[in-house]
Amino acid sequence: MRNAYFGLFLTVFLLSAVGGLRAQTETVINARDSPHVQRADEQGGGWCAGVNPDTNLEAQFTIDNTDPKPGSAMNYELLVTNKGEKAIALPRALDWKEVDSGSLEQRYLVARVTLELRAEGGAHTYIAPLALYSTAEKPGTALVLRPGDSLRLLGSAILPATALQGAGRANLLGHLCVSDMTKTFEQSRIGLRARGDLGQMLWCANAAEKYEVNYEAQR
Repeated sequence: MRNAYFGLFLTVFLLSAVGGLRAQTETVINARDSPHVQRADEQGGGWCAGVNPDTNLEAQFTIDNTDPKPGSAMNYELLVTNKGEKAIALPRALDWKEVDSGSLEQRYLVARVTLELRAEGGAHTYIAPLALYSTAEKPGTALVLRPGDSLRLLGSAILPATALQGAGRANLLGHLCVSDMTKTFEQSRIGLRARGDLGQMLWCANAAEKYEVNYEAQR
């Protein structure tokens, strides 16, 4: 497994070293109405979305309603652009089955679009409406962003009807956070059953855009 990961990152390194021109290719992943969005075991993944910012990546966050209301549905776009000098690899598979090897221990990367409600008093509420997966065993599940390339993620989310700790006004922000995960399974009578996840957040790309959501009515 370690050799496979080394091979993936070596490929990314070689791609970044060839040629001096900056690419300008945009890849679009449209996850709106996807049946694979928002798996139950991925909901808590964005609890530290503000840490480990990757300054080589620029993120832009837009929503279709600039005056969002508590409990309302919305469509969003998160555009991530590689502003650095080296290529990077991002997960691109929407369906966990694309990376599932069927073994009792599986290592993979997960990229979560994490929406944060940051209240004036410091309280935070996170929702993770979209997860993308990749594994070194299946290189096709990774997207290589060369310098200048971008990834546009289209998704949908529902804002919580109430914010954490009943906070009043909150700012809605968007992040893309990548974690290195190990999932363990156990054999049951009906097949493999997930036993637990162990992960480490690697980095986040944090968008600067903010949209105010008024939770004062819920106080």
